[in-house]
Amino acid sequence: MVAPKNTTALEGTRVRLVCQAEAHPNNVTYQWFRDGVDVHLVTGLMARAGIYGDGSFIISSVQRSDTGWYRCQPTNGLGPPPSADAFLNVTCESDCIVLYSFIMHVVDKTQTQLTAGYIQLYNAYTCYSE
Repeated sequence: MVAPKNTTALEGTRVRLVCQAEAHPNNVTYQWFRDGVDVHLVTGLMARAGIYGDGSFIISSVQRSDTGWYRCQPTNGLGPPPSADAFLNVTCESDCIVLYSFIMHVVDKTQTQLTAGYIQLYNAYTCYSE
């Protein structure tokens, strides 16, 4: 069995999780789950995704809500089916927020010094929509 691999993808991109199995007889079908729930029952997912004959699960435009554990379960109807898991992490293009602060220091009674500083906050795992 070729198991799916942990994957990180940018929101809005296409993702392909690979799963392949060989069996005799070779009438293999594939079932996929997200966080233990059949993907066909996950609201809105299958409108953007499909399970293909080669076992691949493809999401045409991943969303942040697609993040989770995906399980592939191939079967030919004989014996207990194997399964394999992979984690899909959906990120988005980073948003950088710059905060400015100004500090005035009294150096002595006749002179003051103005210092400008900034802090950059970077978060690659949170998507913002406006």
